[in-house]
Amino acid sequence: MDISAALALGGQIKTAMEFARVLRGTVPTLEKAEINLQLAELISRLADAQVGEATVRQEILAMQERIAQLERELRGDVFFRTPFYWRKEERGEDGPFCPACHDSKGGAMIRLYQYSAGMWDCKVCSARYIPTPAMGAVGQSRAIMHNPYED
Repeated sequence: MDISAALALGGQIKTAMEFARVLRGTVPTLEKAEINLQLAELISRLADAQVGEATVRQEILAMQERIAQLERELRGDVFFRTPFYWRKEERGEDGPFCPACHDSKGGAMIRLYQYSAGMWDCKVCSARYIPTPAMGAVGQSRAIMHNPYED
């Protein structure tokens, strides 16, 4: 169940409970006992549904916090060595990752793909990193970012 559905369910449950309470006081005396019993059952089931909704909300909040924690852990070992982002790992370094995506998409770690000697492509934003004479080996100086959509 997604968040909006859980919130909508909560509003519907509350409205149904209020409606059931209003009906309880407006039924003629002759049928009142039977209807009161049915309304009590309805109110009980709605209360159970509210408890279930609260549980779902707590689970959603816990999952959102876990996602945020994992994102913080992933970003914790990220560093910038011109012109790319890299990630420290036990076995060395992982990367390179697209600096344009990282800087514009909330720290997204999008892997670059080498398409020829020293030339790198981003499959998400279509940035192309081409070495310049001053660049030398990858990551030692600067690269020119080429966006094919700007041609």
